[in-house]
Amino acid sequence: MNKKAISFEALDSFESTTHAMPSHDILQNALMKNGIWAVAENKQAEIDMQYTFSKEIKVGDVTNQKSSGRCWMFAGLNTLRLQVMKQCNLETFELSQVYTLFYDKLEKSNYFYENILDTLDMDSDSRVVSWLLVAPLNDGGQWDMLCNIIEKYGLVPKYAMPETHHSSNTGIMNRVLTRKLRKDAAILRKMYEAGDSMDALRAEKEKMLQEIYTILCRTLGTPPKQFDLEYRDKDENFHRDANLTPKAFYDKYIEVPLSDYVSLIN
Repeated sequence: MNKKAISFEALDSFESTTHAMPSHDILQNALMKNGIWAVAENKQAEIDMQYTFSKEIKVGDVTNQKSSGRCWMFAGLNTLRLQVMKQCNLETFELSQVYTLFYDKLEKSNYFYENILDTLDMDSDSRVVSWLLVAPLNDGGQWDMLCNIIEKYGLVPKYAMPETHHSSNTGIMNRVLTRKLRKDAAILRKMYEAGDSMDALRAEKEKMLQEIYTILCRTLGTPPKQFDLEYRDKDENFHRDANLTPKAFYDKYIEVPLSDYVSLIN
């Protein structure tokens, strides 16, 4: 194939053509200073779009997943928080998305280790093992996964386990955990090849899961076992419910039968 390099004559042509365009200097200055999104904004469309509707659902304040893939958690928890707002007479309320993120990562790690133990007889470059190693605990998920976490671990208010740097920016944390899981998978497979018993492999797996737990505590915080629910309602009345466990909080203030709901995906 005859590949043609960019010539300096072509560069001169590009430059002269670009600078000859009407309003080029204005657009260049505007884009360099403000960015494409700000310059491309259609102010008339913003004026024409009215956000007043005949029927509105009370949803509470807007929540922000920031640089994380927790959209499924935020959607589910924002639905469930309506029960707390209704029962406690609140304008808004927020459940801890870090709490569910912590246990999602821990459960995904355990699931990964169990799958590695189940595939010890397969070649390391088999399609199954290769697939397991691709993305063992990324942020993605869906409704049933959130239900499983809630039914096992309950829920807590956001202030009981608030956002951290790594919950709002999960990329580096995920990278560290992924590398550890892949390294651990190699260790378990080498132990199996060396003739170690399944009891020894499972004991090693528990140590590995302990290390995952430690990493999660240091990046996301330690999940509370008990907390005090304190709030001031719409009528400015102060309320305090002390020494609640996450499960007790969910059972008392949310009480949504999660098994009655299914996720429809197209």
